[in-house]
Amino acid sequence: MVFGARIAEPVRAPADGVIATLINTFPDQPIGSVDLQNPAGNQVVLKIGEGTFIAFGHLQSGSISVSAGQSVRRGDIIGLVGNSGNSDEPHLHVQAQDKAIFDVNKPPGLITYPLLVDDVQVMRSDGVLPAQPADLRRGDRFSTIG
Repeated sequence: MVFGARIAEPVRAPADGVIATLINTFPDQPIGSVDLQNPAGNQVVLKIGEGTFIAFGHLQSGSISVSAGQSVRRGDIIGLVGNSGNSDEPHLHVQAQDKAIFDVNKPPGLITYPLLVDDVQVMRSDGVLPAQPADLRRGDRFSTIG
């Protein structure tokens, strides 16, 4: 799932958890170019329960402010939206999954889950959705409410 966002927007933990995995070494890509060798780019994987993880990709180079094994609370900043990896423009890739690895190519055996996001106003190609919990989809843009 890819959410539209401006570069340098803070990425916040959506739930309490523990940082399972992170990579913070890839450069941001110039607009229009991509790094196919490192598709998720700079990333954080947050363990929020047994066998339940939230993965964040394409974070801004050097912006990750957490460490592996660190506990975080919902709302804590974990990094900034960026343009690293296979990303030709700034955005945030988020997915819920059953493993602590982040591979945007969905390797065999990786199970992903739908995400339900609340407190957002969603703009989709067919218009603006009512302000209520939303099942975000590829290409959606959103802003927080309140």
